[in-house]
Amino acid sequence: MLTVIDAAAIFRNISNLCPQGICHLSQNAFFPLRRMIGGMWATELDFLPRPGGLSAPMLRLEWAYFFRSTMLHMDMTNFTLNLEDHDDQRIAASVDFAVPIRFLNPSQMFNISAQYTLRRIAGISDGFENGLVSTEGPVNKYNHMTSLMVTTNYLTSQLTPVVIWNQDWINHSYTFKAQASYTFTSAITFIAGITLFEGSLTGRGVEPYDHKDYASFKVQYKFN
Repeated sequence: MLTVIDAAAIFRNISNLCPQGICHLSQNAFFPLRRMIGGMWATELDFLPRPGGLSAPMLRLEWAYFFRSTMLHMDMTNFTLNLEDHDDQRIAASVDFAVPIRFLNPSQMFNISAQYTLRRIAGISDGFENGLVSTEGPVNKYNHMTSLMVTTNYLTSQLTPVVIWNQDWINHSYTFKAQASYTFTSAITFIAGITLFEGSLTGRGVEPYDHKDYASFKVQYKFN
């Protein structure tokens, strides 16, 4: 089946939506008042066994409810763009703990932080056919994210490597970042790292950036 897209109609609707011609599509050239309520509960799971020097895990539960968040509805059938308000609900669970891995670091622990986040958008059907875009990209009715961060330090905290992995399960994409910082003096720090993007669904998640992998090197100077 051949689908013909009327680009002129799309740009006419963008112009109607943003009369000044410059705008953030999902915000209509303004920053709406964000109304939210939320909370966090944390506890140390000290009843769990801790073999091999494992620290007691810290469990955190976070909840947030955003009232009437402004989002962009993209109707590619009728070539229309409309701003809509939807309640945005989020809940996250994370666990932080430290574990010794002596063959990699004989003197310091590895700190591990793992998190799962569920985001629910009210008032829409499930599936990306709804064409809804938030300030964080296309959204489904239910959106699942996980993240993992591992860090340690060497040379009495002068050298600090960090590895971060973020997975977007709905958009089938992920971001991987590895970075190491070295404190040369109290004023000078060297930071080197790589960032990788990967996505398997065209236009979803970080897929538009899957050819934008990069390496970086930064020199940071602090004025006393």
